[in-house]
Amino acid sequence: FEDYFLQECQALEQVEGPGIWPIQKFGVMKWKHWIYYPWLQGQSIMLPAEYSPQSENAEKEEVWLRSLADFLEHDPQKITPEVLLEIMICLHQALHRAHLGGVVHGNLKPRNILLEWNNQGQVKAWVTEFGLWKLMSFAAIGQEEIESQGGGMNLNVQESKAETSKFRPQEASATDMPDEKWDLGGLGRIVHWVVEKRGLQQDVDWQEWMAWAELASSTPGFSSVAHSMEALPGMVDLSQYGLRVEDKKKSAVVDPEEIRLKREAEWNYQEK
Repeated sequence: FEDYFLQECQALEQVEGPGIWPIQKFGVMKWKHWIYYPWLQGQSIMLPAEYSPQSENAEKEEVWLRSLADFLEHDPQKITPEVLLEIMICLHQALHRAHLGGVVHGNLKPRNILLEWNNQGQVKAWVTEFGLWKLMSFAAIGQEEIESQGGGMNLNVQESKAETSKFRPQEASATDMPDEKWDLGGLGRIVHWVVEKRGLQQDVDWQEWMAWAELASSTPGFSSVAHSMEALPGMVDLSQYGLRVEDKKKSAVVDPEEIRLKREAEWNYQEK
C-alpha cells in the first residue's frame, strides 16, 4: 500500500487550478500515511447555546463554517440560486482540470466542498480530498472484498462512507474505481440535496436547478463537464472559463495542428 499511496499522491500533487483545494505535503510515519492540506479559517457565527435550568444566561456558542454542509446547516440563507451558480462554476472548473489530468474525485459530497466569501460578497468554492476515495478503495493482495471494506475504519470513516453513498451511483461498490460519470452525477445529487435542505422545491427560482439536478444525476446524464456546465441555470458564456462543447459536425474534420498541440501539452504534463 505504501508504494501505491506515494504514487497516487505524487499524481494528485500535480492537480491544481481553479476550484481545486491542493495537496501540499504527504508522507509516511511508521505505519501512518498522511496528507497535508492548507488550512481554511472559514467564517464564524454565534449560535444560541442550548437552554438548561442550571445556566439560564448561557453564553452563545461560536461555530465555524467552512463547507457547503456547514452553511446549509447553520446559515442556509446565504445559498441563493445566484450563489449556487458561482459555486457550481468553480466545481465544474475543478473537475474539468482534474479529469484532463486523469484524476477522478469519486467522493463528491457537501462536506468536501469548501466555501469562502470575500469582502465584496463574492463566493469561491473548492473541491477537497481529491483521490482519497481511490486510496480508500485499495484492497491488499489476498484480502477478501468484505474484509477490505471494514478493516481499520474508525467511526468517523464509517460515517463518512455512509454519507458518501448518498452522492454516488447506487450500484457502485465500495471497492469500485470511480469514473467521470460519478463526479457529474454527484454534482446533480448535491444540488438536489441543497434545494431539499432549503425546503424550496416548489419555488420558481429553484425549479430550473431541480430540473438540472435531475438530468445530471440520471442515466446516462451529461456526457462531459462542458455539457454539464453549459446547461447550468444562468450560464451565459462557457468560453470565458476555458471550456467549450464540441460540435460533432466540426469534430469529424481532423486538424493536424490541433493534434500536435494536444500531444505536446500531454508530453509537458507527463514531464512535469
